[in-house]
Amino acid sequence: MKNKLRRNSLLIALAVSVLASAAYWLNAFINFENKSLDWRFRLRGVEKPKSPVVIAAIDVEALETVGKWPWRRKVHARLVDALRRAGVKGVLYDVLFYEPDRERPWEDRDFARSVRRSGAIVTAYSFEYEEIRTVETDEKGQAVTKTEPVVSKGEPLPSLVEASKAVGFVNCFPDPDGYLRRAPLVYDYEGETHYAQNILTLSVALDKPVEEILAGLPLSPAVTWGYPSQEALINYRGPEEDTFPTYSCAAILDGTIPREWLKGKIVLIGSTALGLYDHYPTPFSASFPGLYFHANVIDNLWAGDFLAPSSPFFTLFWILFFGLLAGVAVPRVTAWVGALSAGAIAAGFWTAGYFLMVKKLYYMELVAPTISLLGCYVAAFFYRFIVEQREKAGIKRAFGVYVNPHVVDQIAKNPEGLKLGGEQREMTVMFSDVAGFTTISENLSPQELVHLLNLYLTAMTDTIMKFDGTVDKYEGDAIMAFWGAPLVQPSHARQACLAVLENRDRLRQLNEELSKKGLRNLDARCGLNTGPMNVGNMGSNQKFNYTVMGDSVNLASRLEGANKQYGTNLMVSESTYAQAKDDIEVRELDLLRVKGKEKPIKVFELVCRKGGLSEAQKKGAALYDEALALYRKRDFKKALARLEAVLSVLPGDKPAETYIRRAKDYIDTPPPANWDGVFVMTTK
Repeated sequence: MKNKLRRNSLLIALAVSVLASAAYWLNAFINFENKSLDWRFRLRGVEKPKSPVVIAAIDVEALETVGKWPWRRKVHARLVDALRRAGVKGVLYDVLFYEPDRERPWEDRDFARSVRRSGAIVTAYSFEYEEIRTVETDEKGQAVTKTEPVVSKGEPLPSLVEASKAVGFVNCFPDPDGYLRRAPLVYDYEGETHYAQNILTLSVALDKPVEEILAGLPLSPAVTWGYPSQEALINYRGPEEDTFPTYSCAAILDGTIPREWLKGKIVLIGSTALGLYDHYPTPFSASFPGLYFHANVIDNLWAGDFLAPSSPFFTLFWILFFGLLAGVAVPRVTAWVGALSAGAIAAGFWTAGYFLMVKKLYYMELVAPTISLLGCYVAAFFYRFIVEQREKAGIKRAFGVYVNPHVVDQIAKNPEGLKLGGEQREMTVMFSDVAGFTTISENLSPQELVHLLNLYLTAMTDTIMKFDGTVDKYEGDAIMAFWGAPLVQPSHARQACLAVLENRDRLRQLNEELSKKGLRNLDARCGLNTGPMNVGNMGSNQKFNYTVMGDSVNLASRLEGANKQYGTNLMVSESTYAQAKDDIEVRELDLLRVKGKEKPIKVFELVCRKGGLSEAQKKGAALYDEALALYRKRDFKKALARLEAVLSVLPGDKPAETYIRRAKDYIDTPPPANWDGVFVMTTK
């Protein structure tokens, strides 16, 4: 028995370490590993810069003094002249000058002359990436959309390029989590080598060739947007406010900064104001101005202290070594000794990784080996327990076909929760229904109807469950679901909105399949409301259901039906919108008084995720909002004109058509003097 335990422990540990190695090779731990690097930076704290870099910030003070962005070229010329008189060694101008000043072309010429006189200016261009989509026809005559990535190089003003000492690219390529940790220094685009603006600036300041500066740096090869590049791992000095000397461009322009403070310096000009959108998350800050990114890169180049990353094979060695160690040691020690030993080894490994980075500028990956160590320990000690848990998980999955898995988990953890009753909780509830389903079903056989319902309900339910919703019940083609129970979900309104938006996309895909089968397409309406409701097991002692009840639930049902009045599919209440507004795009539909309620509520059409509006939708929404305001002011003729303009931008827009009919009716028969703009629903 003991030999079998040792053999199985070793096999399990080796299997886990091999899986960890594969996951590591596929970059499964990349975000966690990056966070471990961030942790080491924050633990180390601030380091003093080693280079004569100063920041000339286009900050709030500069914008208030000089004027809103973009500045006129004569302002840039004055700034360059001021730096030249101060005797700076090099200037990184982190501003893209792509468009000429067509109203004042002489200012472009003056700016170029100032740049040429300086002899120290390095201007910027950027590479742009986009995906070009084309529609082609395949062999079956079906339309196929193909996506082709395209990289293009921005072209600065020719006069400025000619006048500059050098011109470099300013692109920085964040890690998968959006953080800037690596600096691209060399980019090979279409057979031509391009250098980053920051390294060119140091080249100008030191009067050294770029190749000489690059020699000996711990560069890593990469492929960015399909082209080879070389990048370095940045040794960040600290947060922006604690590192490089920073002066407002306003102070430089008005001469309040002594020239001695700038003489012999490497000056970086660019935006630090949040409103100019040149900020990125870094290990020290969630919103780090891009200008300080360049400052850190130049400082690392000056000091030659970029971090040197370890080889992936070195990391794989530690992953497999820890797996073998756990497999051999675990059967020979008690659970507590094994746990303490694994924890001590992991702590020692991380301590070594921290000191190697701080003292030796050597970046060793920590997460994958640690996961291998702890994973192998857990697997080897509890493989019998894991088998039992899998059996329980199988039972839960079986019950989960009929009951939401979250409910099954809650029942398993808290059996007394089976008692009747409930609790008051703020939640979001959804009702959906297929328009005209009775007519559709009349043309189908029972078998076809069941098949169609199964396709539809499965697709919709999968998405609801994906966004942690609980399906309450089906009534034919109708679905009732809710968010916020049995588990507390602070973002229940957001989850519900994203679920119904994705279900709209799923329904489009399903309709494509139905069309291929010669079946009629489905059109579903949905209503969402957020508010207090009673949730729990409702029913009798013999049979009950985990469900929600209350006025907030009834309102969601009314909103589903209210879609008919506006020709919409997704309607949400103002309470739902208030909680999910940071993640969704909506447009106001009406002030609605539903049947059985005296107080009107504001309702919205749920359009798409945040930032997903097309240009036509944005233009149409602006016209629609103007029309709605005019309509409520009883200016029905002007409202009608705006609404017809909406249809010119968004042909067939149903809410606009609804208000056009109402406006025409009110032009012919004006509403009473006490009309408040509220639409009263007389049906459910």
